[in-house]
Amino acid sequence: MDENGILLYPDGAPRFRMVYMNGGKAAGHGRSLEETGRQRYRDFLAGGGSYVGSCAGAFVASLGSRSAEGKISNTQTYIGLWPGNTMGTKLEKSYTAVDIVPNGPLTRYFDFDGRMHIDSVRHNGGCFAWMETAPAGTEVLATFSTKGRELERDIDGLPVICALEASL
Repeated sequence: MDENGILLYPDGAPRFRMVYMNGGKAAGHGRSLEETGRQRYRDFLAGGGSYVGSCAGAFVASLGSRSAEGKISNTQTYIGLWPGNTMGTKLEKSYTAVDIVPNGPLTRYFDFDGRMHIDSVRHNGGCFAWMETAPAGTEVLATFSTKGRELERDIDGLPVICALEASL
């Protein structure tokens, strides 16, 4: 069990193809890795591995975040695997929906039995990709769908799932 990533790919020999970082508190996740752990994630991707991050894992994969006032803050304890910025939704203990992008990259591999709308996805402080800082090659796979929901912030249509196939 490698709870903080410090042993992730320590000798560069392949053991698995993807690593997942869960939600929680992004600042704590990033700090717990220390620079050695963050570099291991970067090396893992450079060696052909893939990364999936949800909630805090998405924040930590980025360079930093954008505030509601428009200030971009790059965070030294984030990994920077996706060299763009995220923005917090500021939604807590709520439910949103997610729409798979029609004719998007995911539909090349799966047809979802025609169900492209996923309703009532629990949301507690996650983020979305700030596309103005998205690196070239970023593909939006799914967006938030919040029509008809009474939420503190309108995030309808904003990218909730993205992919980047970087040429490293």
